[in-house]
Amino acid sequence: MTLSGALLRAPRIGAREFRNKACAFIRAGKFYLVTEHGKPAGVFMPYEEALELTEMIDELNDKKLLKTIAAGRRAIHRGAKGVSIADAVKKRGIRV
Repeated sequence: MTLSGALLRAPRIGAREFRNKACAFIRAGKFYLVTEHGKPAGVFMPYEEALELTEMIDELNDKKLLKTIAAGRRAIHRGAKGVSIADAVKKRGIRV
């Protein structure tokens, strides 16, 4: 499921109820749309999802990375052969 899909399907929880039962919502590990007087006021999401979202935003703001990705896509379109991720990681000495 996409992030936007998760937000659209998220249960609506009143701010007062969320405050009173926050621990239960945290343990559930789901998305919640927090409302005030029936109108969206905030979003609760699991930490891992928030971290992933911020990483994606950081990547989208990295102009050098976006240029590298575009160059790679052009090379693939021209028929360049790729390198397996295992080989690329090994070549760079990254331990997984």
